[in-house]
Amino acid sequence: VHADKDRVSKLKSKSVKLLPSTMSLLYTADIQGKKTIFSFWAGDSRSYKLDASGLMQLTCDDIDEVDTSLESINSNAPMNNYINLSEKFHINHDFFIENETKQILISSSDGAFGVFDTPVLFESAILSTLESSNSIKMWKSKLEVILKERQNDDISIIIYPIGFNDFDEIKQFYKSRNKLLNQ
Repeated sequence: VHADKDRVSKLKSKSVKLLPSTMSLLYTADIQGKKTIFSFWAGDSRSYKLDASGLMQLTCDDIDEVDTSLESINSNAPMNNYINLSEKFHINHDFFIENETKQILISSSDGAFGVFDTPVLFESAILSTLESSNSIKMWKSKLEVILKERQNDDISIIIYPIGFNDFDEIKQFYKSRNKLLNQ
């Protein structure tokens, strides 16, 4: 079997990009006395907010086919937009006026959320490691262990609590949500 060299070359050039990457960024500001969350992203990195009612995705993956079935929720569908030096791309953006005063904002690569079969399992990992920790440093270490055990890609995650005075207040706030997830 001989491959057509021109065809292989064309396929390869379409799949190889110079410095490809995805990104997710959250920015908060008080605008006219209202907490506003600005979200920016490209590719399949995601942003979430985690409040008393649970985890909510704030971004949409840049993929060609949107399939909302449970089987496809963490699939590696081909992306139609991501940061690279080979072709044009765009940065998506959105904003949310927030009523919740206490919440955690999360920006994550698919190497972090994608190792869980469902968003609820991702949320559960975040909250169970929170509850079993005595400090932010310990929480970080415990979550890192879980992510590295499942790792199949690079891992990037930022967890940013808002509206809390200290670590114990964060733990107390999410205690009932964590209990509900672990029933």
